[in-house]
Amino acid sequence: MLDVTKDRTITLDFPAWRNKKAYLTSINNILALVAKNAISQSPYSCPECLKEAIEGLGDILKPLWEGADLGYRAIGGDELRRLLEAAFEEVPAIMAWNVAKKGVPVKYQFTSRYDTIDPDYDFIDLCALARNVSQDFLMLNAYND
Repeated sequence: MLDVTKDRTITLDFPAWRNKKAYLTSINNILALVAKNAISQSPYSCPECLKEAIEGLGDILKPLWEGADLGYRAIGGDELRRLLEAAFEEVPAIMAWNVAKKGVPVKYQFTSRYDTIDPDYDFIDLCALARNVSQDFLMLNAYND
């Protein structure tokens, strides 16, 4: 079972009422936001095993949407962020994104505008990914509010 009680990050961009307000969404909407943000945060054009990661995340989220009317359930921004942070830990393909391909990156890396940084030392920060997904979710729903 997912442990969604741990609060790992602080959301400062939206007023507190906006993070608590619940909006209707489906699993597909959430998975689309996760894929979009994973691609935008990846040092490559597409993160490795994106399909397996999204399918694994969908399998974990599916029981939470069972019995929902027409596949839609109300969820708030904070709840979505905590849910994703807990669910990410259950999917090995997503956890692999949090590790650089060449292992632990160099402690300090100096660069200039003329240098190119090896993307194998980069990784996807999963807490930032969960936060970006919840912020996108809130932005889309705030626009439609």
